[in-house]
Amino acid sequence: MSGQGFVLWVSERRLPPEWGGVVPGEVFLAEGRRIAELAREEGLVLRLLGGVAIRIHCENQAGLARRLGRL
Repeated sequence: MSGQGFVLWVSERRLPPEWGGVVPGEVFLAEGRRIAELAREEGLVLRLLGGVAIRIHCENQAGLARRLGRL
Protein backbone atom coordinates (compact mmCIF):
# COMPACT_ATOMS: atom_id res chain seq x y z
CA MET A 1 0.00 0.00 0.00
CA SER A 2 1.46 3.35 -0.99
CA GLY A 3 1.84 6.12 1.56
CA GLN A 4 -0.98 8.08 -0.03
CA GLY A 5 -3.22 4.99 -0.12
CA PHE A 6 -2.52 4.36 3.56
CA VAL A 7 -3.46 7.92 4.51
CA LEU A 8 -6.72 7.60 2.58
CA TRP A 9 -7.46 4.23 4.23
CA VAL A 10 -6.84 5.67 7.70
CA SER A 11 -8.88 8.81 7.04
CA GLU A 12 -11.86 6.68 5.99
CA ARG A 13 -11.81 4.64 9.21
CA ARG A 14 -14.42 5.46 11.81
CA LEU A 15 -14.44 4.51 15.46
CA PRO A 16 -17.62 3.11 16.95
CA PRO A 17 -19.58 5.96 18.56
CA GLU A 18 -19.62 4.17 21.93
CA TRP A 19 -15.83 4.58 22.10
CA GLY A 20 -16.22 8.37 22.30
CA GLY A 21 -13.34 8.95 19.86
CA VAL A 22 -10.84 6.93 21.92
CA VAL A 23 -9.76 3.37 21.18
CA PRO A 24 -10.09 1.35 24.43
CA GLY A 25 -6.87 -0.10 25.81
CA GLU A 26 -8.30 -3.62 25.66
CA VAL A 27 -8.66 -3.24 21.89
CA PHE A 28 -4.93 -2.42 21.59
CA LEU A 29 -4.05 -5.39 23.78
CA ALA A 30 -6.26 -7.79 21.84
CA GLU A 31 -4.81 -6.60 18.54
CA GLY A 32 -1.25 -6.95 19.85
CA ARG A 33 -1.96 -10.50 20.96
CA ARG A 34 -3.67 -11.31 17.66
CA ILE A 35 -0.79 -10.02 15.54
CA ALA A 36 1.81 -11.78 17.71
CA GLU A 37 -0.10 -15.07 17.44
CA LEU A 38 -0.36 -14.79 13.66
CA ALA A 39 3.38 -14.17 13.45
CA ARG A 40 4.09 -17.16 15.70
CA GLU A 41 1.89 -19.39 13.53
CA GLU A 42 3.95 -18.33 10.50
CA GLY A 43 7.22 -19.02 12.30
CA LEU A 44 8.14 -15.34 12.52
CA VAL A 45 9.72 -13.58 15.47
CA LEU A 46 7.74 -10.47 16.29
CA ARG A 47 8.47 -8.03 19.09
CA LEU A 48 5.71 -5.85 20.43
CA LEU A 49 6.89 -2.49 21.76
CA GLY A 50 5.82 0.12 24.26
CA GLY A 51 2.88 0.01 26.60
CA VAL A 52 1.17 -2.86 24.78
CA ALA A 53 4.27 -5.05 25.13
CA ILE A 54 4.76 -4.20 28.79
CA ARG A 55 1.09 -4.77 29.63
CA ILE A 56 0.99 -8.15 27.84
CA HIS A 57 4.31 -9.25 29.34
CA CYS A 58 3.30 -8.20 32.88
CA GLU A 59 -0.27 -9.54 32.99
CA ASN A 60 -0.13 -9.83 36.78
CA GLN A 61 0.35 -6.05 37.04
CA ALA A 62 -2.94 -5.06 35.36
CA GLY A 63 -4.16 -3.29 38.51
CA LEU A 64 -1.04 -1.14 38.68
CA ALA A 65 -1.36 -0.25 35.01
CA ARG A 66 -4.97 0.87 35.56
CA ARG A 67 -4.03 2.97 38.61
CA LEU A 68 -1.33 4.68 36.54
CA GLY A 69 -3.78 5.35 33.72
CA ARG A 70 -1.92 3.03 31.37
CA LEU A 71 -3.23 0.27 29.13
